[in-house]
Amino acid sequence: KKNIKQLVLSLPKNGDGFYLDNFRLTKGAGERKERLLVGFEDGETAEVEWLIEDYPPDKPGKSEATTVAENVTQGSKALKLVYRENGANITLKNFKNPNWQGFDSLEIDCVNMSDKPVRIGGWFRDKAAADAGYWERHNYSTNVKPGVSTIRFPLGGFYRGEKGSGKF
Repeated sequence: KKNIKQLVLSLPKNGDGFYLDNFRLTKGAGERKERLLVGFEDGETAEVEWLIEDYPPDKPGKSEATTVAENVTQGSKALKLVYRENGANITLKNFKNPNWQGFDSLEIDCVNMSDKPVRIGGWFRDKAAADAGYWERHNYSTNVKPGVSTIRFPLGGFYRGEKGSGKF
């Protein structure tokens, strides 16, 4: 049983643009079911708060996030991100229902407008690591190919610290 408190996606310093849409929980074995967390629609009551954070904050520039009608995978809007040169992330927190029991994966649709794969990383914090550091949170990193793809996080595959550290 996972009670997720926070999800951080550190996305690429990509002037070409990066789009996110359709953050959802899915279950695929037997019956298929989905629960939408956020879809970036006008007037949407999302299941989670999201914000863009420039990190480190003392560096110049400002990242931009706008809802647009291009590269949409669910509904009529997607979130277009253009990060400043020094990096930024999107943080999701205050989940209305942090219990993800009964689901197999968190899936996020994305469009990488670069002609090269980009590396993303970040972490999940659950109840056990609500205010903890690197070795207690669930860290990850992955590559995202150019074009349209779906980032999938298997909910049973979280590990604490670094993969191979033996902390689950």
